[in-house]
Amino acid sequence: MMMSTPDLLAAERPVPTTRELFLGFLGLGMTAFGGALPLAHRMIVERRKWLTDPEFVELLGLCQFLPGGNIINLSVALGMKFRGWKGAVAGITGLIAVPSMVVILLGMIYQHFQHDPNVKHLFAGLAAAAAGLLIQMAV
Repeated sequence: MMMSTPDLLAAERPVPTTRELFLGFLGLGMTAFGGALPLAHRMIVERRKWLTDPEFVELLGLCQFLPGGNIINLSVALGMKFRGWKGAVAGITGLIAVPSMVVILLGMIYQHFQHDPNVKHLFAGLAAAAAGLLIQMAV
């Protein structure tokens, strides 16, 4: 039986291990705070060659249809595609590990300094800036 061209290309592409899925999305989570999609495309399609460009677009289309963040859905869907539930857990864990640690660390720092008058003034200024941005977007 003769294989078609897409089947031949799929047979030549590397299939990521659970560890590679975790480390790939860990690197993505460390470098991409918002706007991670172009970096994800570069990692998945160009550098690691886990998917072709059309496969990436198709998977991303599914992820955009699902509720939640596109990059989070992509990490789960890609993990499921290659390694089942273990791959999905590896992908999402890698993606959120570093940002989660940063948020926890910032929370601990805030808890320690929350009664400092300078910190209170800082947050009052940040709240005013956020309100100004919100009003500007509404206008």
